[in-house]
Amino acid sequence: MVEELIDTGFNREPVHLRALDSSGGTVHIQVANSMLSPPNDHLGISFIQDVTPIREALDQQNRMVQAMDRVEDTVVLADSMGRIFYANAAALRNTGYALEEVLGRPLHIFI
Repeated sequence: MVEELIDTGFNREPVHLRALDSSGGTVHIQVANSMLSPPNDHLGISFIQDVTPIREALDQQNRMVQAMDRVEDTVVLADSMGRIFYANAAALRNTGYALEEVLGRPLHIFI
């Protein structure tokens, strides 16, 4: 991370880290760095953002997907336009479709 910052003047991707907050709890932070002057001066700025709520939401979403994958009933989720964005293993097994065949397709293919 530091070598890339010195060589190029910025980090291509933000770095995700865990840190302790003032009460001793864990928070997830995202750090982005950029040099303010030519690399020889080593003067830069860092942007630090608490992404704990985003990380917690993603973790919860992953737990829900894992739970839906384990049920024996067909589970199919579609967006507000009726396009499928998720089908569990039971749905694929019961219909004979492959996941690639249903993603983005209209929900009515399962009816």
